[in-house]
Amino acid sequence: MNAFLDRVIQNFLRGALLVLPVAGSLYAVWYAVSAVDAAVGHLVPLRLPGLGVVISAVFITAVGALASNVIGRRVVAWLEGLLDDLPLIRLLYASLRDMMHAFVGEQKSLDRPVVVDVGGCQVLGFLTRDTWDQPELAGLVAVYLPQTYNFAGNLILVPADRVRALDLPGADLLQLILSGAMTARPG
Repeated sequence: MNAFLDRVIQNFLRGALLVLPVAGSLYAVWYAVSAVDAAVGHLVPLRLPGLGVVISAVFITAVGALASNVIGRRVVAWLEGLLDDLPLIRLLYASLRDMMHAFVGEQKSLDRPVVVDVGGCQVLGFLTRDTWDQPELAGLVAVYLPQTYNFAGNLILVPADRVRALDLPGADLLQLILSGAMTARPG
């Protein structure tokens, strides 16, 4: 009976790890769009479902355009400074900001796919740093290893001669890794 209960609990936890992030993400998007739809509904007498999506897209684009000029950059820097002063918010904001910059920022850090020889195993990842100010790290490179079905990952430092560049777009390699090579096919 204990083995059965252990298996049920293990399957529940495994399912929760898969369902909760997806449900949470979908709920956050639904909540944001619904909130914008509700706010627009109070301002516009017509009921137009989905108008929140359009307004959200226009708002995000406008914020991006404003952040491109000198005054906008100063406002963004001020807001980031404010967020960096709040302990829990700083952790969440900095993590999300850095992750977004890694994928779509001007200085993408996941654009150098590599394969690493780790004790006879070949591991896929992204070269994120190849030079260091610290002499004790000379000859080492930083490789980020994303985890399958997860946006977490590990950073390893390995000798540069154990890393080989891949002729593959970073987005394709990330899709291959995140899917566990079950649905993605490398270009």
